[in-house]
Amino acid sequence: MIDHFNGSMLLPTYVQIPKYIAPIVSEVRQIFQFKEHIVEESQRLLHIASKGVKNIIYMGVHMRRTVYKGHLKLLYHTSMVKPDFFVRQIDLLQNKYKPVIFVVVTDDPEWCELELHGDDVVVIRNKSPEQDLAIVSACNHSIIVYGTYGMLGAILSGGDTFVYNLTNSYDAAFEMASLLPNWQIVTWGNNTYLLICVICCFRYVLELDTAYADI
Repeated sequence: MIDHFNGSMLLPTYVQIPKYIAPIVSEVRQIFQFKEHIVEESQRLLHIASKGVKNIIYMGVHMRRTVYKGHLKLLYHTSMVKPDFFVRQIDLLQNKYKPVIFVVVTDDPEWCELELHGDDVVVIRNKSPEQDLAIVSACNHSIIVYGTYGMLGAILSGGDTFVYNLTNSYDAAFEMASLLPNWQIVTWGNNTYLLICVICCFRYVLELDTAYADI
C-alpha cells in the first residue's frame, strides 16, 4: 500500500527488493529526484569538503549506529562493524581513486570523528536525513555497511560501491552487490584484506598502463 502525504509518496517498509530494483537502477535514478534546495545544499557542503581541490573524487561513506545495534543483534546475531573496516578501506581506496575525499554521513558523528579521521576524511554534521541521503547520492562512489538507507544512497550515486559483508548473513545490500557489476562485497579478515589489496593494486597498475599507452 502506498500513501500520499503533502505531495510526497510514502512507501511501505522494506520496499527495496534487490531483484526488482537491480534491472531498473537507471530508471530509479531518473525518477528519484531531490528538491532543488536540498541539491544546492549538498553541492555546497561537498564543495566545502573538497577544500578547493579541483577534479576531486567524492567517496560517500555511510555509517549507521545508535539504534541499529539492537537490530543487528536481534536479526543477524552480530555486532556493529569495527572502525578497522573503514580505516583499511580508506587506506586501500586512496590508491585507487586520486584525488579523493571521503565524505562520512552518519547518525553518530561523535563516534565517526573519533574513529575515522585524516586530511581526506570529512564527517558531515547534519540533522536532516534527506540531506544526508542527497549528499551520499551526489558522491561519485560509496562505502556502505548495512541497512537500506545507505543502499539507496549508493544506488542513486551510481558509482562503484563497496559493501561490508555482514558475517555472510542475508542483507539487501549484500544481495544488491551480487546483482550489479560495479558493486563489490568486502569480506573482512587478514587474508581477505591482503587479497583485496592485491586485486585493487593490480587493477590500478592496469589502468596506469592503459593511460600511458594512450599517450
